[in-house]
Amino acid sequence: MIGDLTLSIDDDEMRVLGCSDLSPNKYFCLLLGDQLNRLYFILRSLVVLQTTHGFLIKVRDEDVCQIGTDDHPPEILMFRNIRMNSNRITNLPSPNFPHEVATKSYVDDRPRKILSLRSSGNVTNLKTGFVVTASSQAGRGFVPMNAFNGFYARGSGSGGE
Repeated sequence: MIGDLTLSIDDDEMRVLGCSDLSPNKYFCLLLGDQLNRLYFILRSLVVLQTTHGFLIKVRDEDVCQIGTDDHPPEILMFRNIRMNSNRITNLPSPNFPHEVATKSYVDDRPRKILSLRSSGNVTNLKTGFVVTASSQAGRGFVPMNAFNGFYARGSGSGGE
């Protein structure tokens, strides 16, 4: 057969295109342009979509998700928010780069600096009312709380604070 194959539904509710009598280890394949781009089903297996350049999902002519890219390794691209419906994301590897996601245990196990903030009644800072302190002193009259010297002086510091 050559040319277009158009199936009319007329007054029926559904038309079926496929194979309903697969025996074990036989498969049904629907080619999408060539042997490398296809949709196939093997009995006792998953439905497999195999493409050379990925699979783009659109809704109302807007991109939603692209599965596979020309990149090596291929990626899954999401163009919309992902709603987890009370499910979890699991099996994340430890991050290698700053833009990668980290698990809670990875963050909890990392050492971090902790600044101690103590309330001070004699500071007339209208923005915070806190003085920053630290646990060591650098000498030569430079005490840790002077590390943010310009912070409390009006007209100095970042942004004139």
